[in-house]
Amino acid sequence: MNQLDAATQQNAAMAEETTASAETLASDTDELIDLIRGFRVGAPQHRQAEPMRRAS
Repeated sequence: MNQLDAATQQNAAMAEETTASAETLASDTDELIDLIRGFRVGAPQHRQAEPMRRAS
């Protein structure tokens, strides 16, 4: 019975650690998404793209 109690307590502790890690990961993910939103891909808007030249 003592082994069962110890295993139950260990499982409960691991569940709490897993929950805390998941919450931290979710928070870090939100921060990363906010940082990624700051990037722009493509030509800068203040410059016009040069016209494409046809091969001769």
